Amino acid sequence: MHEEMQGALNAVAFANGKADPAVVKAASDKNAIRRASAGVALASGPLADHMAALRKLLKDKDNEVRLKVALALAAAREPESVPALVALVGEHNAEGSAQAEDYLLKLAGNAPPKDLPDGDDNRKKRGELWDKWYQAHKKQLVMIDLHQQRERYMGFTVMCMPNNGWVVEYDKNKKERWKISGLNNPWDAQVLPNNRVLICEYNAMKVTERDFKGKVHWEKVIQNHYPISAERMRNGNTFIVCTNLLVEYNKGGKEVFRLDRPQYDIRSARKLPSGEIVMLTSNRELIRFDAKGKEKKKATIPQYPQYNQNEILNNGNVLVPQGWNGNAVYEYDKDGKEVSKITSVTTPMHATRLPNGHTLVISQQGNYPLYEVDKKGKVVGQAWNTNNYVFRARRR
Repeated sequence: MHEEMQGALNAVAFANGKADPAVVKAASDKNAIRRASAGVALASGPLADHMAALRKLLKDKDNEVRLKVALALAAAREPESVPALVALVGEHNAEGSAQAEDYLLKLAGNAPPKDLPDGDDNRKKRGELWDKWYQAHKKQLVMIDLHQQRERYMGFTVMCMPNNGWVVEYDKNKKERWKISGLNNPWDAQVLPNNRVLICEYNAMKVTERDFKGKVHWEKVIQNHYPISAERMRNGNTFIVCTNLLVEYNKGGKEVFRLDRPQYDIRSARKLPSGEIVMLTSNRELIRFDAKGKEKKKATIPQYPQYNQNEILNNGNVLVPQGWNGNAVYEYDKDGKEVSKITSVTTPMHATRLPNGHTLVISQQGNYPLYEVDKKGKVVGQAWNTNNYVFRARRR
């Protein structure tokens, strides 16, 4: 709820054109969460009257306060946020350091510091390199809007068709844009910003990065492990989920994280932007791990997951399609509690959440149609009959 409350606070903080006294007072509260929330709210309005308080928060004793206020000021294109973010790369924890560096990488564009070392253990060294970069570029910096740097939503649909050995992308008019063929049972695909595609080839026990013509530019073979899904993370690492293994490789292909599950019980898993790992097992267990693989919490969902195409959302919730046993797509929170249910699609096999809040659902019925379902569970528009077995579909 914190994000929702912050949004509400930002909306009312300057209701009369001036900052509400309660917000100004909270910027010096003893509670760090209140200080951070007040600082973010103040950064959402006219800055001139409150820069003294915001500068103080940029030097707060609590790293999380500094981070939240610095990111809010960066979103408002305030240059004083940059040195604070640079310092946080080396001084914050792994999650906070990654958030600070994520903005800096976008700010640097095609000219970031050279030879940044990989791994959380190198945060201090990365911070030193970013400081050198900042000293060399601070007079020429052009601030960017943090919220406008998200990848533009184009409405293209990417489908994995394992029986054909294809990964195909279609435009909004269902016209083929590109097709990669000759794949060995592709189970997952992620289109990367550089017009490359990260593909899990289940039977080949490997993950490849290819261009739209199918040429391999990066490959990781995982002997005796079958990859279910893979994701290129914002730090350039690749997180791979297998039936009995979670593993992460850096840009050089070196293994930097490993969690073995010899019981072969992994149905789906994902490393969230926060660094937390969420796993759904064949035994109905929804398990949360920290970034180092230490178990934090375990919950049990009501039904046994039938497939490996469960989708773990950014907030840690999981979409679980129950095709032949339930005819519904269930959404469970981190505690295993049902928060939504879609019953308008027969025999759902995969579901993913779209940026507009709708859900894209694949059915096993007939010609393997795709449906877009709104927040109320109603099918929107005509079904898309693919006429091919679709294991997973995403929209970007």
